[in-house]
Amino acid sequence: SLDLESYRNWNQKNSIVIVQIEHIKGVENLQSIIDVDGIDGLIVGPYDLSASLGHPGDFEHSSVQDAFQTIKTTIKNSPKPWGYHVVDPNVEAALDKLNQGYTFLAFGVDFLFFSINCREKISLLKKEIIDYK
Repeated sequence: SLDLESYRNWNQKNSIVIVQIEHIKGVENLQSIIDVDGIDGLIVGPYDLSASLGHPGDFEHSSVQDAFQTIKTTIKNSPKPWGYHVVDPNVEAALDKLNQGYTFLAFGVDFLFFSINCREKISLLKKEIIDYK
């Protein structure tokens, strides 16, 4: 077990700082953000980013696409790791982000995993009830 001082020392040596890019102002200032000493990586929050552009969840809108393109270009020139939050737990979408150059992912959110699992189980139960009759 760790005492408080040991934990504090471990935390100082092992903590990293990941900055979330969730607003168009973050995209507009990417290079300045990347250059901040002590920032270890960045992660894109696509829903908040699209909302900051006035198009929540509309990732195909041209202004949202432009923001994503700016991020992708910056990733290629950045030595720091880049992440992307794939909110809908879709494996193909996650692999697509890795193919685009993102080096780590946040995958899904708890309420989506829960609702997907519930829908699948209820659907299975309905089928079993119909087959049972």
